Amino acid sequence: MKIEEYLTLSCTVIRDDISHKKQLMTLISELACQGNKKLKPQNIFHALIERERIGNTYMGHHIAIPHARIKSLKKPLMILIKLNSSLSYGKNEEKADIIFSLLVPEEATDNHLSLLSQLAELLRSEHYRENLRKAENAEELHAIAIGENIPIATAMES
Repeated sequence: MKIEEYLTLSCTVIRDDISHKKQLMTLISELACQGNKKLKPQNIFHALIERERIGNTYMGHHIAIPHARIKSLKKPLMILIKLNSSLSYGKNEEKADIIFSLLVPEEATDNHLSLLSQLAELLRSEHYRENLRKAENAEELHAIAIGENIPIATAMES
């Protein structure tokens, strides 16, 4: 499995205008709907907010992985956002500056958990996180994120 199967350049952004979690969820929702008329930003937004109510998706190291199951989605989708200024994300005012969102079809239970687990494992790598933070534009961020076509499992080993 390769990240580039799920993360496109158009869903990879660097922003300095996001200061609240709801703004972040709105941006994720808008990015997810680009080029897909069947997806509705408000449905994605509500699914993400509902998932956050169940349990915060902050994972430590200034990383958050907001994720949700989306009814009208046909295949998994990742969105990567690097924030130039951290925002309060966790319940204990933890700060996040790398947001790696995962949206999956509603019925993709096992696939959802597998992708989420692999993504979390990849983000545990300090080297990977540091390289994401060094990216100066969306193209660099995307190239680092996909590891230049390195399968996730291979990237996790290094």
